[in-house]
Amino acid sequence: MAVAIGAGWALLGLASLLLPLAARALGAASVGTDLGSALAGLVTHLLVGAAFVWVGVGSLRRRRWARPLMLTLAWAWLVGGALTLALLPALVDGVLGASTPPSPGATAAIKLSLLALASLPAVLLPAAFIWVYRDRDVIRTCERHDPTLSWTERCPTSVLGWSVGLGASAALVLPALVRPAVPLFGRLVGGWAGAALLLAAAAALLLLARACFRLSPVGWWGSLVALVALGASTTITFLRVEPTEALRRLGYPADQVELLGGLLDGRSVAGASAVLTAATVLYLVAIRRHFRRAEDGAAAPGARARP
Repeated sequence: MAVAIGAGWALLGLASLLLPLAARALGAASVGTDLGSALAGLVTHLLVGAAFVWVGVGSLRRRRWARPLMLTLAWAWLVGGALTLALLPALVDGVLGASTPPSPGATAAIKLSLLALASLPAVLLPAAFIWVYRDRDVIRTCERHDPTLSWTERCPTSVLGWSVGLGASAALVLPALVRPAVPLFGRLVGGWAGAALLLAAAAALLLLARACFRLSPVGWWGSLVALVALGASTTITFLRVEPTEALRRLGYPADQVELLGGLLDGRSVAGASAVLTAATVLYLVAIRRHFRRAEDGAAAPGARARP
């Protein structure tokens, strides 16, 4: 299943590249004609697809390292899907508000139908992955076929997830280099300056990912400082800059900017950034105990860490 999902992500990436090419060939000047954005979308989809295929192949081979990584992917998928479902009613209201709105009953039916359709890929499927990969029989099967401790067991699963998330964020910086628009405490930085900031951020994220994987307190404190700085920068920027300006700099076509501009406003984006930052800080606080144990020498090197 994971391999099929990865292949599906790759196909979606190819579609995101072929769509603007087809639109340009048909003379559609305003819909999906930005090749830079399409290339960024292709790279993003290929990276996500490659991750699912890699972990899926490891699962088929019953490798111990595949189980914690799949749990990390599934939890990230579940959280992202739940947020998407939470925002879906407001998105429907915005889209319907741009045209002649239907009756309240029809609007409610549309929302319920979309929520029902989206719940399978957004919530139910990742929840099924989590349920399966946490099963004791799955754990025993992997340990029986791969008796040697894997690299994913050198730190607790919760810390592994954070470390992998930092590394994945560094990788996802690559598509953003196509058209950088970096929020920097009240303004958007693009061009070579924006690309330099993104590359510096990617390097810092990789170093933090390595330090966190090793349970270094420097990794935890560095993550906290970087997270607060990023959250504050994004929040302050979108209190002063409208999201439509960021969308234009990212290369979105004019009609899409107009549509999304009616759904988003700076205060909402800033509020979402503040809430997301606070939630992530709470996660960091929750995993702090693992770094304290390593700092105090309680965790023996090479021992199997607790999830």
